[in-house]
Amino acid sequence: MKSSYYCSVALPKTFFSIDVVIAISLLCITTLFSNHCNAQVSNGSNRIQIVNADELIKKKNSTAQKFIGNVELRHQEVRLYCDSTYLYLDSNSLDAFGHVKILQGDSIAMFGDSLHYSGNIKEAIMNGNVRLTDRDLELNTTSMTYDLNDSLGKYTNGATITSTQNANVLTSKIGLYFSKGQMLEFRDSVELYNPEYTMISDTLSYSTLSEIAYFSGPTFIESDSNLIYTENGWYDTKINQTALQENSYIISDGQKLSGDSLFYDRKTGVGEVFNNMQIADTSNSFIINGNYGWHNEQLKKSLITDSLLLIQIFEDDSLFLHGDTALILEDSTGNQNIHVFHQVKFFKPDFQGAADSIIFNQEEETINMFYMPILWSEENQLFADFISIKTNSNSIESMLLDENTFLISEADTFGYNQVKGRQMNAFFENQKLKRLEVSGNAQSVYYVGEEGKVPVGMNHAVCSNMTLQVIENKVEEITFREEPEATLYPMNSINPKLKILDDFRWEEQKRPKKLSDVYR
Repeated sequence: MKSSYYCSVALPKTFFSIDVVIAISLLCITTLFSNHCNAQVSNGSNRIQIVNADELIKKKNSTAQKFIGNVELRHQEVRLYCDSTYLYLDSNSLDAFGHVKILQGDSIAMFGDSLHYSGNIKEAIMNGNVRLTDRDLELNTTSMTYDLNDSLGKYTNGATITSTQNANVLTSKIGLYFSKGQMLEFRDSVELYNPEYTMISDTLSYSTLSEIAYFSGPTFIESDSNLIYTENGWYDTKINQTALQENSYIISDGQKLSGDSLFYDRKTGVGEVFNNMQIADTSNSFIINGNYGWHNEQLKKSLITDSLLLIQIFEDDSLFLHGDTALILEDSTGNQNIHVFHQVKFFKPDFQGAADSIIFNQEEETINMFYMPILWSEENQLFADFISIKTNSNSIESMLLDENTFLISEADTFGYNQVKGRQMNAFFENQKLKRLEVSGNAQSVYYVGEEGKVPVGMNHAVCSNMTLQVIENKVEEITFREEPEATLYPMNSINPKLKILDDFRWEEQKRPKKLSDVYR
């Protein structure tokens, strides 16, 4: 049949042996068929129209007609092709088989092994090796329902989506395709594969126009360099940028970065975090919190600020440090330095400190303090121009104080025990100060007597070097070395000027006595 106005019928050789076929004459059948074809046109544009077929088989008392060979049908703007079809006149529907193809407009094409099509609602149910193409997109599945009114396709038993414009491959168990909006929605076992990363999600929407994926459920994005997790956000697959808004984090090089809102550019390796930001580094035993963070993977540099809190985890407890800004730098060997700037304070139950800036050196396992650093250890206050704390296996091992060093402790209500010198080396056992070596212009003032009783006097000493033995954070013994000069003054004859060594500073008001004090 070459048009809907002219019909021809090819009769089988066993024509007279088929009781279900009415065979009056070839002319009568041809006339009937022709009248039927014309009826499709006259009954309105909503009826499915036959454009071409090689053969018609019509059963007696049946509203179904079977067309075989090079079948072409038309329904409004929709064209259908197949090897054979059953056309149901009463329901304005059909079942098609073999090399089934549907065309709608200039872009949408749908292929499959079999089809049920309802003309009244313009719904196509395609089965077996289903393939849908729309512009640059191709969708492959085993069964699909397609609403040609709204250009909406749905599958429930798995599909694969590819594009000629990029290397993305999308798979999911359940999906919807909105051709008009060029959007896909996926549910259940969603996976987006790209040569640079793999995205696995519970719920995902994808725009074929912008090539942006939107996720609103648990989602993992994994690459060679990092792992990203989120429960809400978007990923631009064209420019490799992502914004994450809910329960999101990025794991890279042993560090976990999280926050309320994250932005990441995979090409430049730059990421930003806003509000409740945290960097957790299990390999180096530290955690950094703040309300803003910035990271550059290529430069191996991070910056954290706004309510900064750094937690250094030790064996028995942790050190909590606050400052204005933290800068993390990584060298070529992978070792990190953490620089904390401006009004820095830290709290540890048995150890506290303050300085203008502090550097944590991973390779050397040191904590270096600059610009008027002060330390407090139980009853003792120490300060110097520069202080370096040496750690080992996340515990304090020793400490160097350099230039204008001072050790002070209160001697009840009588005054202060003091030791000063050019340099001090402090040594710890089980996190407690045990010994202090003072070198260069060493001086001391300490009160002599039994604890809890009035001292017998005050000892004032000067020498080159001193060694102090400390028990339970109290100086129990001082050894003077190299030409010491010492004088014991009775309590009733002490010159007030001798009670305080030059450059003395008692900074108890600055001492953080609890964690919240580091913000004070």
